[in-house]
Amino acid sequence: MHPELLKKYRNKKYNFRDGIVLQHADGKSTIDEIVEKSNFSKEEVLDVINTYKKKEWLIIRS
Repeated sequence: MHPELLKKYRNKKYNFRDGIVLQHADGKSTIDEIVEKSNFSKEEVLDVINTYKKKEWLIIRS
């Protein structure tokens, strides 16, 4: 799974945790790679991804 933040939301301001996770949600990095790059737990990364997926700001590529 490769999460990708939609282009129109890339320049928004986010809280620290969300911003770090979302900067790596480029459609190329896997969730495990985002965990490694962000230094957040997998649970935290999935929480951010699920939050923005529900808002339809982020898509998941296979």
